[in-house]
Amino acid sequence: MKLATQGVALVHNLIAGSFTAVGRGVDNGSSKDRPSPRYTPYHVPHQTEVEGFMTILHGDCRFYNNIFIQKPMRPGMVQIRDAIPEGFEWDDGNLDVGTAPYEGYPTWEEYVSRFEGYVGMGSDKSRDIYYWELPVWVGGNVFFNGAKPTEAEKDAVITTPEEIKVCLKETGAGWQLETNVYDYLPKSSCATISTRTLGMAFEPEEYFENPDGTPIIFNEDYFGNRQAVNPLPGPFASKTAALSILARDTAPVQSPDGRADNSALKDAFTGLLKDAVHEILT
Repeated sequence: MKLATQGVALVHNLIAGSFTAVGRGVDNGSSKDRPSPRYTPYHVPHQTEVEGFMTILHGDCRFYNNIFIQKPMRPGMVQIRDAIPEGFEWDDGNLDVGTAPYEGYPTWEEYVSRFEGYVGMGSDKSRDIYYWELPVWVGGNVFFNGAKPTEAEKDAVITTPEEIKVCLKETGAGWQLETNVYDYLPKSSCATISTRTLGMAFEPEEYFENPDGTPIIFNEDYFGNRQAVNPLPGPFASKTAALSILARDTAPVQSPDGRADNSALKDAFTGLLKDAVHEILT
């Protein structure tokens, strides 16, 4: 997952891939003597209308109740990582799973303390404090197969049982997760995460909430099963749920030559496009 951004919340996920481009990827590449931070739009809450533009300071991320699993590194990906020049702006080729790329990012308390005694122009403190990375919140995460937490995560659970395996397989009934991670999850002490826990994103100054603006409470799993007071980390409330069919196949209609016949889909899309053009012109 490329995280050349800020203001992200990852809650109750099963993550078997790495975070890349943390702390980079937002310089537009002007000459060396002139900074060129990328200005990125942010939106009116729950709309696509642009509210404003802002550069990226990085951080302002929340990682709660996730399962991180380090999978074996494919030789081809290792070669790509090793070929990336040191200090390359657009990517770092990180293959290590976990929150460790946020090592050194401040907690909220550390971030706020940097401004103590600062009174603006004439202050003994440098104005650089405005441009340091934003804080990161972590909690309730479990790390397998050598996946690495940031040192700031004091309650991180790092387990070293037998190798944890995870993959997605296609069965006759649909797509299904194949994993043994639920045989090794420790007894949960995770807290229930909500809008109140996640707080407000830095730049838009808006809360993490449901699409209709109501507070969100992560008290149900992927299938809508009710979570316990102390829920399991990851997207499922139980091993049984984790091994259920995640999504069912929808077989495409076959044309006489054996290829998938998408003509009905094309006709529907063409009709929608004509209607949209007609509405614009009239």
